[in-house]
Amino acid sequence: MPYDFPKRLRTLRAHRGLSQKQLAALCRLSQSAISNYENGTRKLSREIFTLAKVLEVSPLWLAEGSGPKDPPPNLYQAEPNKPYIRKWPFVKIKPEDLQSLSKEDTAILEETLLALLSALKNNKKSK
Repeated sequence: MPYDFPKRLRTLRAHRGLSQKQLAALCRLSQSAISNYENGTRKLSREIFTLAKVLEVSPLWLAEGSGPKDPPPNLYQAEPNKPYIRKWPFVKIKPEDLQSLSKEDTAILEETLLALLSALKNNKKSK
């Protein structure tokens, strides 16, 4: 018997090793939104696509438990110049660490990362 949406979401999140807070940060939702989805007090919305993308499953499977679990090929293919990171790439930095920054600090971090990425790309091209 297939699980209902709250149980599918809760089980999949746990299998991915994510806390509600971590999933929320990756989806740009609040932790309470994830909690409400998991306890069934929040109804499905367009956020199902974001949840499915982050959890790497088919939105239809996540929402209804039908069809293949794996997303169709190229469903989450990155747009040009906008790569999609499937997994959190940092070991020592947690998503919630970034979420807790002020807008000003976030802007400084973003500019620093852009400069570092540019320098790394230029260094790679010169080799």
